Amino acid sequence: MNKQQLTRNQFARQPAHVVLVDFSPPFGNDTSCQVQQALQDILALAANITGPPRVPFFGLFAIGTYPEALLPLQAVRGNLSKIHSALQELRSFQREGLVGGKTAGCLGQGLQDAMAQFKRQQHLYKQLELMVVTCRPSNIVNKEVERACSVLDMDVLKKVQVVCMSQPEDLGASDLYLMEDSPTNTAASGGEGGLNCGMVDVVHLDNDGVSLHQFLKGWLGDSGTDREHLHISLPGMAGIGALTLKCDLNERILDPTHLLQPLNFALAPDTKGPTSATQSRTTGSAAPVYKLTAVKLVNTANICESVVYGMPLVISATSCWKLDWEELESNQTNFHALCHLLQEKGLAILATRDPSPGQNQQKPPRPSPRAHFLLLPSQSTSLLIKSVAVGELLLPCDFITPSEAPAQEAVDTVESFIAQLEVEDMFNPLLVKSGLYSCLTPQVRQAPAATSGQQGKRRFQYSTTSQVPPSSMSTGARHAPQQMRGAQTNQASTNQNGAPYKRPETNQRGRFCPPKAKKSRVFDQDDMFPDFTPDF
Repeated sequence: MNKQQLTRNQFARQPAHVVLVDFSPPFGNDTSCQVQQALQDILALAANITGPPRVPFFGLFAIGTYPEALLPLQAVRGNLSKIHSALQELRSFQREGLVGGKTAGCLGQGLQDAMAQFKRQQHLYKQLELMVVTCRPSNIVNKEVERACSVLDMDVLKKVQVVCMSQPEDLGASDLYLMEDSPTNTAASGGEGGLNCGMVDVVHLDNDGVSLHQFLKGWLGDSGTDREHLHISLPGMAGIGALTLKCDLNERILDPTHLLQPLNFALAPDTKGPTSATQSRTTGSAAPVYKLTAVKLVNTANICESVVYGMPLVISATSCWKLDWEELESNQTNFHALCHLLQEKGLAILATRDPSPGQNQQKPPRPSPRAHFLLLPSQSTSLLIKSVAVGELLLPCDFITPSEAPAQEAVDTVESFIAQLEVEDMFNPLLVKSGLYSCLTPQVRQAPAATSGQQGKRRFQYSTTSQVPPSSMSTGARHAPQQMRGAQTNQASTNQNGAPYKRPETNQRGRFCPPKAKKSRVFDQDDMFPDFTPDF
């Protein structure tokens, strides 16, 4: 298979989102504030995530006595100020008296206006996803949406969602007369409305901000289905190839390192920053002394592994030599007692990281999020600390419990492939090798083998900056050194005093040859330290 076919484009199929807020009764002021706050938070989060845009375009409509476009469909990144202004206008929409009277047909007209707006700028968008937020009963709103979808272009419409912020049984008198005054209320259950039931998803949410926040975070997931994300290969048997399972990957939390603003959601210091050579060789990189404040105790049996992330670190009692001996011993004793109690009761500590003293020196001070950590006990005198997800970073994930057991034929097939794997009673990471060392070791290219004479010559070769080529020298100049060596040979071997003549220690054997070693001299204490006077 070609390598190009084994790649996929992340977040390439993200649709444009248009939200239509239905202010028909019993939609109240509290619900309006919750919708406004949830949209503001999720869109701010989407605009500050690096990489491809997860919510590329957004539009907002208010459905009252008539549909009003508070925010035309436009890009989310770079337009947070416009989005904030439109959401503030949404909150004041009900207070200004724009809601009241009969609103029959306004929702369908708003859906058509949103589609027409999308059509005018279709060259910028791929698909459109419409969402209606209402407090009316779902069966009434669903019929209105289905009638409107019968005249919409379904080729570019990915999905229509009806989000009901009230229970299905909450049906007031105001909703009854709206349904009676609708001119096409009798055709909702059949005809063209029934053909579009597959395009409309009805979702019931609790009338609170937490449920709406989690639902809107579904926009941040990858909507592309053009390619599978992961292949799991099980070893084959004799005559049968390997069994490959094709899967998709879903994010459980947002990686805080992918946010545009540097946030402190980890304890490990950033060692990738620019440091000078002197600092890296002597003092190393400076790391703050963290301060954690315990806020709660959590039962370790009820901690889900999917919400714990990051680099695991081990906490032990300090051995700092600058502390007093009594303080050091008392600290170790108290830490040992803490580990023992947590292990005995099966509890973990939920702690928050306090901001550094010099972190918010800006004027006005910039708000800083509080990272949360879990301190897990162990049988030894140490704790395991890991980052734990917070509400802003947690993404929705469907843990579907199947109602029926898998087919017996599939169970037998998969069991036969799993039987080819070896079972380990305990996982020992020291016995699992990844080949990291061989990847980090530089690959030294071996030069061709040379003779011992050539290696000896190359060892003492040197180059000078002012080397004159032999061809540029005259014949007399080339023979001058030979004549000087002959004159030195014929010279008398005694000097003027009659003592034997010694040749000076010139570097005749090579430039880098050391001179002959001289006889060592034994120094007295007075020679080495003339002013030294011992105290003993």
